[in-house]
Amino acid sequence: MLTETRTRRIVLSSNPSHPIDLNIPSTDHRIFARPWSSSLILSTLLPSILQTTASYPPKSLELGSGLGLVSLVASTLATQALATDVAPESLALISASASLNSSTSTCEIAKLNWEDADSEILSREFDFVFAADVLYMQRAVRYIAKTLGKVVRRDTVAVLVDPDRCYVEEFLEAVEELGGLEVCVVRGDVDASRLYRCEGGEDEIKEFTAAKRFNVLIVCSIGKDICELQKTIAKLFGQGSGNDSLYSS
Repeated sequence: MLTETRTRRIVLSSNPSHPIDLNIPSTDHRIFARPWSSSLILSTLLPSILQTTASYPPKSLELGSGLGLVSLVASTLATQALATDVAPESLALISASASLNSSTSTCEIAKLNWEDADSEILSREFDFVFAADVLYMQRAVRYIAKTLGKVVRRDTVAVLVDPDRCYVEEFLEAVEELGGLEVCVVRGDVDASRLYRCEGGEDEIKEFTAAKRFNVLIVCSIGKDICELQKTIAKLFGQGSGNDSLYSS
């Protein structure tokens, strides 16, 4: 059941012409109800990531969408975005936020359980799969890897942003065990509080932007050329040098 929410306008430095009005729970502290810094970073990277495909409009799937910021931003960039989560409350929040933003009309919302290997969603074709801070539980890591194994095909690229959690290595091992996929990791130091401007009231987001070291994991089929995408993310991400000047608004 949804608790009281507040609407905050999020203006990203990389996409200032399309601010997102986001419904944020006032008192709900469950994982999906928080605006984590990884979603801000991934949302900031989206304009550059989406430019690396020739598909138009590109199709994206987001795993563990939470408040849905990544998919909502993607939909403002002419993307057919599908936001998914297992929590009904999360899907309700995303739907409410989408109704506030006329530019997010292409954002589809659906329930997806990572343990459901037979979900119809995983049979669809996507250009990109996005996930922000989903490697927070050890028992979920292998399910996420298996989900990617189902949905990442020859022309699909998955991009995950992770706040340097302890299960990244286990995730890499799980992907390797699947076979057919490879992972490129770009690491960097980013001050996520400099990625955005919050309008409409108190900035509740800032308290969730404490993490500074992040990993961007690019998952694709073995042999797929992702050099340009890797270079783009590495450049924007400061190549692990601690240079976060790109994210200054």
